[in-house]
Amino acid sequence: MKIISTQYGAFGMAFHIAISLASLGMFYFLVYSGVDFTAFMTWIGMQDSKIATGASTFVVAYAVHKVFAPVRIGITFVSVPVLVRHFRKIGFFKK
Repeated sequence: MKIISTQYGAFGMAFHIAISLASLGMFYFLVYSGVDFTAFMTWIGMQDSKIATGASTFVVAYAVHKVFAPVRIGITFVSVPVLVRHFRKIGFFKK
């Protein structure tokens, strides 16, 4: 993320924060809707499923959100340079 922030500044960080907030919201909605993540959390290494079962909706959603951090960072690393290049091409950002 240091590379994104130094090369693309506020746009890169704002994009990543937007992706993160959307991800957290999506996982919260899925957990709230009844999607059972206890099996997933056991699969990723949380041996004690009582932790996942007794946790609140937000805690479970946040834990799953944190597991998918590499995916969000990958999306940021791929998308930000493409978007900045496009915005510079149409004259929205300075070169």
